Amino acid sequence: MQEFTIDLKNYKTDGTVFKRAAVRGMIRRDGKFLLIHGMKYGDYKFPGGGKHEEEALLDTLVREVAEETGYRIKRESVEEFMKVTERRKGDPDDLMEMVSWYYVCDVEETAGNRNLDDYEKEYDYRVQWMSLEEAVAGNEKVQQRKAVPWVERETEVMRRILRQQT
Repeated sequence: MQEFTIDLKNYKTDGTVFKRAAVRGMIRRDGKFLLIHGMKYGDYKFPGGGKHEEEALLDTLVREVAEETGYRIKRESVEEFMKVTERRKGDPDDLMEMVSWYYVCDVEETAGNRNLDDYEKEYDYRVQWMSLEEAVAGNEKVQQRKAVPWVERETEVMRRILRQQT
């Protein structure tokens, strides 16, 4: 499993540290990946999100992908792929340290209903199958990067996948 750290160095070094664990699904079909397109800022990311305290990583993956995309993960297809530690400004200025686990997985053929959080509705999350080249190009055009700080992490993960494919 690959591991790397992204440190935006945009936080107070003498403040508190907020730690968070998250999972992300890397779902590929017919040469395209299942991504979340935030229409509000134009960013693209892999579906996934935060782990609840007592929740297993696999259960988080299944729940988050279903909530954001409507697709159900085939549990037997899940394989660990990458672990990314991200250090960036939290709320208000302290350090947020998030570990994101990326899993390669397959989903059922058709999607059901999504169950978006309020902020996901506000960002107008849409499900989109697309190439990583298109997603990277879209992320590079994002103007308000402070509003979507995860765009740095997601773009780097996409670039690493693309380098492996060549």
